[in-house]
Amino acid sequence: DSMYPALKRGDAIILEKVDKGNRNTLKKGMIVAYEQDGQIVTHRILTIEMQNGKEYIITKGDNNSTKDVQKKTKDDIIGIVRLRIPYLGYPSVEISEIKNK
Repeated sequence: DSMYPALKRGDAIILEKVDKGNRNTLKKGMIVAYEQDGQIVTHRILTIEMQNGKEYIITKGDNNSTKDVQKKTKDDIIGIVRLRIPYLGYPSVEISEIKNK
């Protein structure tokens, strides 16, 4: 629920893969996906800032009160959210919850 209301529990998303060809199109406000601790996280780009000559992407879930602790590089971003399909993901949510009990 970290991206509520833009993305709701049970929504499926379609990602555009990020590669060398479109990596430089990443900008503030985009919803992107990245891997963290073995899971895919989908959050919004809050800012892109330069530190020591390197670009870092700061992300945050829309429904979270604070920005994400870990900074990402453009290489860390695996996809840009291009489409949301309401309710299509509910079966996988249910299976995941049963599996984790």
